[in-house]
Amino acid sequence: MTDTTNQYESVYPAITDVTSRERDNIVLLHGNSNENVYNALGFQVSRVQRRIERVTNQVSLAPSGDAGDSVGFGFIGENGHSQTVGDPGDEVFRIDTGRSSTIVEYGVAVDQDNVLVAVQNPNGETVMGLREGSSRARGFGPDDFPTRGAVESVNTRTGGTHDVPTTALSETEDQGLVRIDSREGGANYFAFAFKNQANGAQNVTMTAMGTTYEVRPVTNTERVLDMVSGQVNRRLLTYGGWGNTRPNLPAEWYDHRVEVGPADLRL
Repeated sequence: MTDTTNQYESVYPAITDVTSRERDNIVLLHGNSNENVYNALGFQVSRVQRRIERVTNQVSLAPSGDAGDSVGFGFIGENGHSQTVGDPGDEVFRIDTGRSSTIVEYGVAVDQDNVLVAVQNPNGETVMGLREGSSRARGFGPDDFPTRGAVESVNTRTGGTHDVPTTALSETEDQGLVRIDSREGGANYFAFAFKNQANGAQNVTMTAMGTTYEVRPVTNTERVLDMVSGQVNRRLLTYGGWGNTRPNLPAEWYDHRVEVGPADLRL
C-alpha cells in the first residue's frame, strides 16, 4: 500500500517526519477521571538526541497455523523477548538516567514481512495500530490478531533501501510510541506480541528509531494553557489510557498538571 504524498510503502508517516525539535514546546495529555477532561503537562525541549536500537536477538515463530506461530506480550530485552527466553536481560527501550527530565519518542519497525504485531502501552492496555471500533481492547490474545486490529509488519516501516520505522504502532498517527519512566515507580515497559502469517517459520527482528528529549516542565498555569490552545509553539502528545489518571510519571510532574477540556484544545 503506497501513500501518494510521501511515496512510502506504509500508509503511516515515518517517525522522522513527526518528531519534535530542539527549542520546541511539548504538551503531554493524559487521563483524567472526569469525562472529556484531560490532564495537560507543558514542557520546553532543551535538547534532542537521535536514538536508534536494532533488536537482533530473534523471536522465533513457527509457520502460520502451527503451534508456536505466535507469542504473547512481552518486553524486548537485551537477550531477547521476555516470553521466549528465560533471562531477557535489561529492556532495550529503557531510560537509564535523567528520568525526571527525559521523554523518548520511538518508531518501531518489524524487519520481516507477513508478521502481525501489537504493542501494549504502559498501563497495560492494547494500543491498536490499524484501528476499527474501540481504540484499545483489553484481554487481547493470540487469536485476536486477525480480528482486532494488529498491525501488518509492512506498515511499520517505510519503503526503500534504508527502511525507517513509521508511527503505525502508536496511539495516534502523528506521534511515535512515547516512553516515560518514573524514578520512583520504575520502568513503563513497551510489551510486544507477534503472530506469523507466512507459510514458513520466521525469525523476527526489529529496528527502532526515535528521539530523546531533554525537557524542562513549564510551571506557570497560564503559560501551559497558552501552549494547549496553540497560542505559542507546541506539539501535542498523548500518553497512556484515558482512564489512567496517574500513569507512573515522575512524581514532581504531577504538581504542574493543568485540567483542560475539548474547548481548550486547538488542534
